[in-house]
Amino acid sequence: VTENVDVELPFINRTQRQLPRNDYLAAMMSHRFCLVAPGDTHSTRKVAESIAIGAVGGCLPVIVLPSPSHLGALSFLPYASAPWLSYCSLAYFLPDSAIKADSVRSVSALIDRLAAVGADEAGRRRRALRHVRDAFVSRRAEVDEARGTHSAADYILAEACRLAKRLRRRRSVTGKEVSAGKTRPAAIPIAQLGAAGEVPQCLLVAEAGQRTLMPKSN
Repeated sequence: VTENVDVELPFINRTQRQLPRNDYLAAMMSHRFCLVAPGDTHSTRKVAESIAIGAVGGCLPVIVLPSPSHLGALSFLPYASAPWLSYCSLAYFLPDSAIKADSVRSVSALIDRLAAVGADEAGRRRRALRHVRDAFVSRRAEVDEARGTHSAADYILAEACRLAKRLRRRRSVTGKEVSAGKTRPAAIPIAQLGAAGEVPQCLLVAEAGQRTLMPKSN
């Protein structure tokens, strides 16, 4: 870290510069891939934006995951535990540990892997994106009523209800076990809920010290 603020200032200003909204969306439509990197937290609206844009022919999401990936790295993503959504089918994943450990080698491997994505593979991803796009797009209720569709608000409420029912069932079972004198089961960490088990097969570049697991397309 330098103590010369004058040297740092141009770079600080550059990182704070934002494209106008229409230019930003146009850029996403004109590129093959979009890097979805965390900001102050891992959760970011770029996840929803890249899914919505990718579904209509724009860039495919490349999501940077917190590491280690086997400890529920997908738990910060929207609808992480929803049974109808498989992030591995619609996005690519990059563990942040790989970049931190060896940036030159990892970025080179990432570029090679993405360059190898053919039309068939990209088409499969876009079809998967189109299948779930409504869950990430907000529309006025009257628009959905006219179209006979649902949008993000409907999916969020439905997912909240599903999770509440699951929690209620778990508490009910736990209460019966306690009443019967059985040992109370340990709570399941939030980070282990959802589709975390599928993460290793979806990584573009292996985590530090591991082999690359995602096969190249034919």
